[in-house]
Amino acid sequence: MKQLAVLICLTLVVNIFAQRCTKDSDCGDDDRCCLFSRCLMKPGERDYCGKARKTCPCKSGFQCSDTYGSGTCLNSSSISTSTTPNP
Repeated sequence: MKQLAVLICLTLVVNIFAQRCTKDSDCGDDDRCCLFSRCLMKPGERDYCGKARKTCPCKSGFQCSDTYGSGTCLNSSSISTSTTPNP
């Protein structure tokens, strides 16, 4: 009986610290996303957001860019898109 009580307590602790989710709205706010059934913080400025490993999309106002070699979240307004005119 004691083992069952310990198991229940451990389950409650794990569920509190590793909130389970099925969609982003389960995580409560716009700065978190649901990834692999866990609520995780979205990456902010200069945080990794590349394709080598799956991550949440960048926080609102930021965009994933390859400016620094690997995917990095940068302020959307600071990312310049250059276009070359066709000859």
